[in-house]
Amino acid sequence: MLNVENILKTTDASMKMEGMDLCAGDLSRIKDCLEGKKDFSNAIAELVKSYSSPVRVYA
Repeated sequence: MLNVENILKTTDASMKMEGMDLCAGDLSRIKDCLEGKKDFSNAIAELVKSYSSPVRVYA
């Protein structure tokens, strides 16, 4: 099994190939999940919430 640093490097390289650079916060979040400090599902939910904007309804 790959260690955490190898997984981070591989993930970062894969994202760069797709034109999406990971910031330090992204790598830190992934590392926390890999080390069991944070649950992947919770991390994803937090990201979705942070990028979602409320929908305004005009009557």
